[in-house]
Amino acid sequence: MKIVEVPYVFRPRQAGESKLSPLVGLDFLGLVAHHATGGLLPIRFVLFALIGGIGLVVHLIVLTGLIEALGLEDFTFGQIAATIVAMGSNFLLNNEITYRAYRYRGLGMVGGFLLFALLCSVGAIANVDIASWLLRGKSVWWVAGLAGALVSVVWNYAASATFVWRRRRIG
Repeated sequence: MKIVEVPYVFRPRQAGESKLSPLVGLDFLGLVAHHATGGLLPIRFVLFALIGGIGLVVHLIVLTGLIEALGLEDFTFGQIAATIVAMGSNFLLNNEITYRAYRYRGLGMVGGFLLFALLCSVGAIANVDIASWLLRGKSVWWVAGLAGALVSVVWNYAASATFVWRRRRIG
């Protein structure tokens, strides 16, 4: 018996549209990370962390725009504004991607965002406190920063899954 590979060539689509979307691609990346870590990292955690990375980029863009492009001199105000915008983008992306089965719609999004921002503020405070404590203990700055960020992302994920996007009864 001889085994050979027989390629399959898709015909041009006659009707409808593809179900392959960027969301399917993101789910696939989350699944790869989940299996690559032996199931240690849940798919939703991977997506949540990726969106957190996007939020960091949004934060830096907003902060840079406020300080350099608009000439804002009050760093604290800029930092607060950038944090709120980043939390907003993270909420919207997590609502549409990570927790799309439990997503908020309409006016419910306002309450969902406020709860998300409140819980993530706790994560931000923990991040700064832990990183500062490690830095005072003579840790390398980037190790301290990474440790604070890891505590923050784990807290934010657990709190969001438990309180913000908890499984609600439908019907």
